[in-house]
Amino acid sequence: METNPKVKGYFEKIAELELQSKFWVNSGGCGVFALLMADLLKEDKLDIVFCQPESRITPLAPAHVMLDDGTYLYDCHGAHEKDSVEMRYGILMKVQREFLKKSLNANNWNSMFDRKTAPKIKKMVEKVINSN
Repeated sequence: METNPKVKGYFEKIAELELQSKFWVNSGGCGVFALLMADLLKEDKLDIVFCQPESRITPLAPAHVMLDDGTYLYDCHGAHEKDSVEMRYGILMKVQREFLKKSLNANNWNSMFDRKTAPKIKKMVEKVINSN
């Protein structure tokens, strides 16, 4: 699958907003963010990927969640080369949307992310996507 330059641009713009502290996604919000982006960009068929260090295999609470377009892995910090993500985490595991939803509702997910901010993040992300 070839990278859609629009998708990469969305994630780069979102990364700028995140750096400006317009919202905070990590520490438990990466899964919520990945689910939101996968839903908003359905036509781009992004795969959901759980990232895990080899020393910490817990499929219901991954270390990080990203989206894969076949070339890049994406999160709220933008586009990342697969090799660098694989070097950092070790294991990259594609999961289905429903599995991520069940995982997010499990009691062992990082609770530092305030889920009440999800609608605000969704609104900001929709604004980025609709402005292009």
